[in-house]
Amino acid sequence: MASEPAAVLREYLEGTFTRKDPSVIEATVAPDVVDHAGTPGQPQGIEGFRSFAALVLGAFPDLDLVIEDCFGAGDRAVARWTATATHAGDLLGIRPTRRQVTMSGIDIARVADGRIVELWAQVDFAGVMAQLGADPG
Repeated sequence: MASEPAAVLREYLEGTFTRKDPSVIEATVAPDVVDHAGTPGQPQGIEGFRSFAALVLGAFPDLDLVIEDCFGAGDRAVARWTATATHAGDLLGIRPTRRQVTMSGIDIARVADGRIVELWAQVDFAGVMAQLGADPG
């Protein structure tokens, strides 16, 4: 089912970051998922996904993520997305700036038994930091 991985990845992204429904993580991510793109100090497994969602949604509570492309082949899915948000909470030590930001990213997921078991993600974090007036380091 080539469309199944794409549907799982789409539901994870839209459910978590647009609808802001944490139960979506439980339904779409395997407990022992491997995140190849986690943030520094992020826990392993599904707890890391919960932690990442809390970090992002805490910093950008009005985040609106739009999936531009999403497709699958075999056990893999790819989604290209853009998001807009207001920086209203701490982000890795950066106090709220109230600035509007636009970010983009690409996620690649390996799906087994209807859940994400591996994830690779590329987000334009340097672009977000520049929009916030912070040194991207």
